Amino acid sequence: MLLNLLSQISWQFQLVGLYQERDIKLMTNYNG
Repeated sequence: MLLNLLSQISWQFQLVGLYQERDIKLMTNYNG
């Protein structure tokens, strides 16, 4: 149960990381 919770949290962090990376690319393209 605890392992399942940890894997879910890490999955959410990976998803947030993907969104942040995409937003940074969009911002740099907009500024550039």
